Amino acid sequence: MKIILNGKNYEVEDNSTVFDVLGAAKINSETVLVKRESRLIPHDMKLGDGDSIETITVISGG
Repeated sequence: MKIILNGKNYEVEDNSTVFDVLGAAKINSETVLVKRESRLIPHDMKLGDGDSIETITVISGG
């Protein structure tokens, strides 16, 4: 199935999760939050063909 992540197309297996897509894009899942339609979604959420998601980089410091 096709997923759009940050404006780029990725082909992943059916029933893939957000975590799977981040792995396909070589993005460390511990460093980002993910949103779909302006709402945060968990990394274990299954995605559907044609879904568009975006990452938000988590920044920490002291």
